[in-house]
Amino acid sequence: MKRCSMMMMVAVLCAAPWAGGCASVYPAQQDPIATPPQIMMESPWLKDHVLVQQVAVSRVGAGQLDVHVPLHNVTSDLVIIDYQYTFLGANGAQSEQPSGWHDLRIPPKGYADAHFTSMTPASDFRMQIRNRQ
Repeated sequence: MKRCSMMMMVAVLCAAPWAGGCASVYPAQQDPIATPPQIMMESPWLKDHVLVQQVAVSRVGAGQLDVHVPLHNVTSDLVIIDYQYTFLGANGAQSEQPSGWHDLRIPPKGYADAHFTSMTPASDFRMQIRNRQ
């Protein structure tokens, strides 16, 4: 009887790590990063096919904002977008004129980085993204 219960305990202890390991083989799907409120997409198609990754904002020089916006194309086709940006002061008012429209090519299933820096000290930014015109 003791020998049988001892073998049963060994079998359970040996199987425990294996059983626990199965749960970590297929992790749950995570939600994508939410698009920051400073970035506006002009079409539903863009929202579904070009994903904004983690935006990096830093201060440079005399307080200018340096902004990197990584964009991920989830399609199997080249996507060309236009984007425009502006900067805001501490009071929330526009502190610089909006930029002109810039085009950005995002390779199939690939990434591209929209990068821009304010000319004067700024507190925040706004970016508008649209389909290539």
